[in-house]
Amino acid sequence: MRILFLFALILGSLLPAEAQQNFSCSYGTRGACLRYNDKIVDKDSVCFSEFTCDFKGFVCKAKFDDMVNAQDTLVRRHNELIRRNKELADAAREILDKNTALAVEYDNLQAKLRTLASAYDSQANELRSANDWNAQLSDTLRTLTVTGNQTPSKLRKP
Repeated sequence: MRILFLFALILGSLLPAEAQQNFSCSYGTRGACLRYNDKIVDKDSVCFSEFTCDFKGFVCKAKFDDMVNAQDTLVRRHNELIRRNKELADAAREILDKNTALAVEYDNLQAKLRTLASAYDSQANELRSANDWNAQLSDTLRTLTVTGNQTPSKLRKP
């Protein structure tokens, strides 16, 4: 049994050395000894605090750059939408101002129309009165021609 124990001891001591001698990496890389739950990251990875990115605590630089570019694109689009919204709001305000000015002008024209209509009605009434007076005068003149040259008292000049 001792021999078996010695053989196992010799074999156990040689095995790790044998395993290390066969460990190799491909060209341009280097080996690393990892413990349980160790994380393997690319050399271009940027490490942040564990609450910065995801639950793993790191993000690859290329993915980070992609996310930054995507965020920059969204910010540019957002700013463009704000600019267009401001332009549309300014245009709407300008149209509203023009509409208000036109409404005021319309009200002024309506007032002038009412004034002119009232003046027209006054002149029409004066013309009717003049026509009535003219008709009375014609009747009186006809009466005078029929009866002779007597001037009625209401036609004499004072």
